[in-house]
Amino acid sequence: MSFELTLLSDRGAEIRLGLNGRLDVGETLRFHKACHQILKDLDNRPLQLDLGGLSYVDSSGIGALVVMHNRSKDEGRSLCLVNCSGEVMKVLRLLNLHRMLNIA
Repeated sequence: MSFELTLLSDRGAEIRLGLNGRLDVGETLRFHKACHQILKDLDNRPLQLDLGGLSYVDSSGIGALVVMHNRSKDEGRSLCLVNCSGEVMKVLRLLNLHRMLNIA
């Protein structure tokens, strides 16, 4: 199963996207393209990326999340990762990315 990126809400102060499925080496290019399109189409309100439906992420998927964080920052937008599963959070902590990324 590949990933699915959906717009959950664009009302109010923040934009909320949902990431479901698997984010691995075979899906990172498609993830980058989807994120680029979404960030291009939406204004610069803060962005929440809900990872509650993310069942698997490998090192390239983690790299894609970091790229999205950096791209958002470069565009003057904040990015917050929310609803990280235990396994995803374990990987982020192992790589010390919980110190760099905004995680709620």
